[in-house]
Amino acid sequence: MVNKDRGIFFIGRKPNRADFLNFLDGVSSEEALNSKIPGLLAGQAVSFISLQDYVKTKLASGRL
Repeated sequence: MVNKDRGIFFIGRKPNRADFLNFLDGVSSEEALNSKIPGLLAGQAVSFISLQDYVKTKLASGRL
């Protein structure tokens, strides 16, 4: 995935699957990093995309 411009990998199975993407449509990486939300996932510190940016990505992909 690291060498691909638009890579996706999945962990788990639907409906409990997590999708990991190394790209965003509708939001630049800089925008997403500047508005990221800190959180915990399985006890590990992680960053989540903000709700506003999440909505932008869904609109850009036609999935909202």
